[in-house]
Amino acid sequence: MKLIPLLSAALVLAAPLQAIQQAKDYESAEAIVQDDGYALFVYGADWDKLAKKRCAALAASPDVQKALGNAVVMQVPLYQNPSEAQKEEVKKQCGKLKVPKVDSYPAILFYNKKGVMTARLCGEVMFEPKAPQVAKEITELRKKIKRQAELLEQADKVPQGSERARCVGEAAVMAWYPGIDPTETRLERPENDVNRVRMNDPNDTTGYLRCLTMKPTQMKEIHGLKGREALPSLEKIANDPAYQTEQRQLACTLMIGILHRFTNTNPEFHAQIKDIARKLRELGPDTILGRSADVVTVSWGPDMSILSGWKPATLPDNTEPLEVKGSIPVSDPGTYTVTFTYTSGAQGLTVEEVILKDGTRVVATDRHKGFAGRKPDKNVYTLKVTSKVRNPRLFVSFNMGANRDSHGRIEVKRVYED
Repeated sequence: MKLIPLLSAALVLAAPLQAIQQAKDYESAEAIVQDDGYALFVYGADWDKLAKKRCAALAASPDVQKALGNAVVMQVPLYQNPSEAQKEEVKKQCGKLKVPKVDSYPAILFYNKKGVMTARLCGEVMFEPKAPQVAKEITELRKKIKRQAELLEQADKVPQGSERARCVGEAAVMAWYPGIDPTETRLERPENDVNRVRMNDPNDTTGYLRCLTMKPTQMKEIHGLKGREALPSLEKIANDPAYQTEQRQLACTLMIGILHRFTNTNPEFHAQIKDIARKLRELGPDTILGRSADVVTVSWGPDMSILSGWKPATLPDNTEPLEVKGSIPVSDPGTYTVTFTYTSGAQGLTVEEVILKDGTRVVATDRHKGFAGRKPDKNVYTLKVTSKVRNPRLFVSFNMGANRDSHGRIEVKRVYED
């Protein structure tokens, strides 16, 4: 009868124990730190009530503990407007571990056993953190940290020159994480990366010098330039593989912003916006900016859409039916209205006809002359749908001629009759 509890105890003792080392402050952490260094779970102490609980839950997760290895874990509160006492509290807790500006909370900051910061985890994956995904990200970061150390060790072994610059430069850019402003997330190292790269590759044959010195808010390529004058320099960055994906995408977004300012005076810029948005997506389809490409295309591209409404550049100079792009909220049989609401511009909108199609088949039409302006007149069009619509498409005939300085919204909704 005693064999079962004895056997159970033996199994428990034989099983590998995965328990992280936790410390309340740097002094106690330094005494037990091992090869995997320190992991600081930082949270907004006075403005994010959930962050502290999320940090504690992640630190207690077996998946996260396994990913952290033997890193010493510390829970660190950061204050938005700290008092002197709170500043001292954080300073004492962190000790020699310098806590940089963090883009979002909660976050996990990684330091080697010498106290040098090597990586950080914040942003999208930490907004509503799930332990398995966070553990996966930590594992990938630790692989990068190992590779960075190998590159820096290799840099000390190779002769001075472009090969050394490549090792240092590659190690530096590996410290970034995907985000809108990658140069602000570079991590501090004991060496000055930029100076080492410049010294070993003054002509920038590796491309790492221009990559490391590019700052989105103070780009030398566009400093002092206004409007369209900046486009050639930005295009050069967007097409240069020496820059990181996030940097090239940032150049694309700046180009789109500049072009959008001039679309009312030159509709041809709409086509350029679509081309740049396509490149934005191709550079990194899974990044935040890559995923925004479709919204940019619909909102700022050349097509009239349910999302962006109408504007001068999207209005035709003839009465041929023009398709309104976007998701048309028509599916079940019923009565639907299409309303044109003027918002600005020197001219109102003159509409001749609204046509609803299911693919290529005409489902319903409403033909009458309507006007959407400061004093709207018959600007609501009614479509009676008698059967299921699987591929709704909306077409509108306008009568504007050369007077197209008009902006407004297009709304499609179902009318529920009593």
